Order: sequence, then structure tokens, then C-alpha cells
Amino acid sequence: MRGERGSILPAALFLCLALGSLIAYLAAHTLVATEAVGLHREALEADGRLGGAMIALLRGDQRELGVTVELPDGVRGALLAAEGERGPRAYVELPEGPPFKYLSAILEEGREGLDFPKAAIVANRVQLSGLRPFVLPDVGSRIPVVRTVEELPALPGTYETLPSERWDFDSATSAELRDSAENPDRRAGRRLPGLNVIIGRPLLQLALAAELPSILADQNQPVLAVSLDGDIDARNLGELQAVLVAGGGDVLLDGTTLKGAVIASGTVDLGETGVVWWDEETYYWARDQSFRRVRLLPGSLQAGFREISALP
Repeated sequence: MRGERGSILPAALFLCLALGSLIAYLAAHTLVATEAVGLHREALEADGRLGGAMIALLRGDQRELGVTVELPDGVRGALLAAEGERGPRAYVELPEGPPFKYLSAILEEGREGLDFPKAAIVANRVQLSGLRPFVLPDVGSRIPVVRTVEELPALPGTYETLPSERWDFDSATSAELRDSAENPDRRAGRRLPGLNVIIGRPLLQLALAAELPSILADQNQPVLAVSLDGDIDARNLGELQAVLVAGGGDVLLDGTTLKGAVIASGTVDLGETGVVWWDEETYYWARDQSFRRVRLLPGSLQAGFREISALP
């Protein structure tokens, strides 16, 4: 009996020691795991703050290089000169440091416009009072002056009428323009209307005289006015340098000499005195340069830590 007790006691002591070691091991590794989870969460939060700040920097109006701006969540940022690159470097940095955690990428800005047919007038129908010339200058340069679905009656003048299918915005362009009208904030990769671009708000009607009196007063600045699912009322504006585009609606031009082009899904109504003067420069500005697109250049993203802040 004593021999059996003697053999059981060492075994019990060994088991207690083994259990104690196991408990200590598990406790230590649980603490390490908890600390690792906490560090991972902090890293994710820091990345989220930097990402949100980068979006805010792109949406902001600050475009001057080397000017530090305060961004959400205490983050600071700036547009920094980037020698040999396509554009400036958008840079955001956490204030906690050193070291300072940062995120940066090359900011690329381009110009583009809207794709529409080349002509002084593109419409389903042209309407005017009386038989009179309504498109200037003549077509000596073989410019396609009028594109309509319905045939024009015999009218005086040396313009040319070309048959056309009924025009309207394609679904993707219409959705993008509608989004620009309803959500005018900047977003990377998005096509942004320029200063002289009006997109109908509300989308059912656009009256130029009420929307942009300051631009209309400056005849040196062309205007691109776009209406979705509605008319453009450009009557009695005198001389106007613009391209007017009415998707799903008509354009009213009585009392206005339009230097540029007019495009409508419906009718271009010139009334008694309305005239369209084809202006190629204004047309190409609207088609190719009236919008801006801002994006972060693919492959240019950098992230890391700096011992010294890169902000001015």
C-alpha cells in the first residue's frame, strides 16, 4: 500500500506542475493575442482616417500647391509639387508622431466634355415664324449646319439640312449628369462640371437668365447649358455665346442670337427673331474642355511613416 501511495504522489505533483505551466502559457499568449488585435484595430482606424482625409482633400476647393489644410479627424494634408510627375502629389498625414503615418498619390486632372453631333442645330424639329434666314454664316466651308428628323420647308438662306436620327443622351451619360445635378460634391474619377456649365436643377426646366446672370453678363465666357427631361428657355437674352443641350426637351430661342450651337431631343423654337450663329470654337470647348476629371493616378499610391513631417 505504501509503495502505491509513494508512486501516486510524484505523479500528482507532476500533473499539477504541468497544468500550471499550461495555464501560464495560455495566459501569456492570450495577452499577446489581445495586444495584437488592439494594434491591428488601431492600424485599421489610422488607415480609415487617412483614407477619409484623402477624399476630403480631393473634394475641397484648395488647389494651391504647398498650402496645408485641416481635414476631418485631425488629419492634415496638402498638394505638394512632384517634379517630373503628371500632376501634384496629394498628401495626407496623421498628427500623432514622430513617426508620422502618411498616405499620398499623384493627382491627375484632365479636360473633357460631352459627346454630341457636330452641327449648328441638331433637333427633331425646327420651328420659326415667317420665311427668313435663321442660321449664320452660310455653309461655304461645308459645315453641317442643320440636322433634323423632320424635313424643313423651303426657306431663304444658304444653309444645309442633313437628315438625322432623333438625338438624346445615352443612358450612361444621362445618369452621370443627373448625379452631377443632384450630388455636386467632388469625387475622384468623376467628371466635374466646369464653372460655366449649368446642369438643369430641377431637372424639369432650365431658365438661363435666372441660373447664371453673372456669366451671361460676361460675353467673353462661353456657357454650356444642359437640361435633362426638360426644356431650355433662352428667350430674349440678346447675344449669347453658348452651346445649349436639351435632352428630352425643347430649346426656346426667340429674341436671342446664339453664337455656338443648339442640340435638342425635341424642337428648336426660334420664334420671330431667334438666330443661331455657328461658332466652331465654342462648340469644341463644350465638347472637349467644359468638364474636368480628377483622379488619383493608378500605381502612384504611397503609404508609410516619416520621422519628419512633409507638410509645409
